[in-house]
Amino acid sequence: MNEKAKYEEAWDQPGYRNAPSHGLGYWPCFLARTKGQSGSVAIYGCGQAYVAHLMVAEGFEPIYAIDIAANAVTKTVRCRAGVRVVTGDLRTPSTYPVTDWAWCTDVLEHLAEDELPGVLKRMREATRWGAFFLIALCSDAAGAGTPATRDLHQTVRGKDWWMHLLREYWNRVEWVAQGKLTLWCED
Repeated sequence: MNEKAKYEEAWDQPGYRNAPSHGLGYWPCFLARTKGQSGSVAIYGCGQAYVAHLMVAEGFEPIYAIDIAANAVTKTVRCRAGVRVVTGDLRTPSTYPVTDWAWCTDVLEHLAEDELPGVLKRMREATRWGAFFLIALCSDAAGAGTPATRDLHQTVRGKDWWMHLLREYWNRVEWVAQGKLTLWCED
């Protein structure tokens, strides 16, 4: 099964679709780091893109909600002014719009280790000011409940490994919150 089909199957599963958005609780961290500067944002691996509503309400526009699964983004987000929904694979260069900010929560661990350098390089080249990352440091054993979509985390590494990797692309990498690996990156 290819990656697009795998994630579309996952988003069809109620257990996956109804799970809480892990990144949403970290919205205040992003807002504090942007220091009152609005601008455009790419939400990489956006899932249902609930955070897009908060971004538009705070003056961030346009928002690019990007996910490999065409069925991930909710109808309310698709209809929201200021939000552009993009079905795209982060392993493909054409997926990256140039934006001021990037938001990438619970996404990087879903990629294979050898795919990360290309993805991070393109993400960095497309982001002007700063990026917010939330990275799970454990497997996703619960998955979406079907054999094809269980354990979706392909890269399970520790905090130091991730910080070292991100420092190859960003001059400043800062751990900003307890819990999952929560990082702010900028020049």
